Amino acid sequence: MYLFPEDMASVIHEVPIISDKLLIDLVNGIQVNKELVQFRANQGFLSKLLDTVLGNSGTRQNLIDANFTAISESIKEYIYRILHDLTISNTAIAITQKKLIETRDTLRSHQREIDSLNDLYSELNSRLNAYEQRVKNLESQVYRLEVIQNIDRIITAWESKRTYQRFHPILQLVFLIFELCDFCIIQYECKTGSVELRQYSIDRLVKSSDFLPDFPVSVIDIYNTLNVKQNKDAEFQYQLAYSLLEIRSSPITRYAKQPYLFMLGTTLELNQILPSSAKVAFEKLNQILPSSAKVAFEIYKRNLSDKFFLTVDRRQFIETLFREVIDDRMYLINGGMR
Repeated sequence: MYLFPEDMASVIHEVPIISDKLLIDLVNGIQVNKELVQFRANQGFLSKLLDTVLGNSGTRQNLIDANFTAISESIKEYIYRILHDLTISNTAIAITQKKLIETRDTLRSHQREIDSLNDLYSELNSRLNAYEQRVKNLESQVYRLEVIQNIDRIITAWESKRTYQRFHPILQLVFLIFELCDFCIIQYECKTGSVELRQYSIDRLVKSSDFLPDFPVSVIDIYNTLNVKQNKDAEFQYQLAYSLLEIRSSPITRYAKQPYLFMLGTTLELNQILPSSAKVAFEKLNQILPSSAKVAFEIYKRNLSDKFFLTVDRRQFIETLFREVIDDRMYLINGGMR
């Protein structure tokens, strides 16, 4: 059955080896045609005469055959050229494939090396981070020890009576807390975010503050001991303490959470402005002049709050003073008004 080109194309698509068979048969057929034409052209005179007698035109047939041979030769050469180019292409493809395989193997080798380097980098980076953390921890420990040494130095100087000795014991304690907070605690807490050294400092102060009772007592009674007469020989120190602790130049809101500091500053101020003659005047009226500490408490209670511990023991008093001083310093650091 004759197959049309579109039918043949579908058959070749289904059976690819047919295309190779067709190509081989075409080349063989062209070669046979060439040989037949050459045989006919080489016939002798008698053969050609016989062909003429029989009605064959030898000359015309030779021309047709020669033309057909030329065309066939051209087709054969074209096919040979295609086959030759295809061979070169296949060779080039084979070489390229080989080089690509080598390149792939090289890249895989390099990738393994890169992976190894990445693993090494990760390990080194992890170790470096661990070393950096260890260094930071050591630096933190060294800094902590330095701050503790400064705390011990400040408290030891006071215990050895080398600092604040001309002031009343309550004022000594307050000034000592100011020094600890200003030169040690505030800086440490701002740098590390830790408040651990507060308790260390408080424990040291509680141990060394024997002048405070170890049982509950009113803060008013503690501040009542701040009497000008008791410090008659140290008027300058009293004036200095009043200047350091005065509160009149600051907004009252600054002391909203600092009752002990407010009462202390107000007590010192009232002791300055209430002469002893006022006590005599009150006695003539059969009235007792309230203490400066009591008045300071009433002022705070009326203007700010009465929600704080008025009766405390030694540790509670020192802890509260310590917290108030730190809060006051942080208030100033954060832009609060003096």
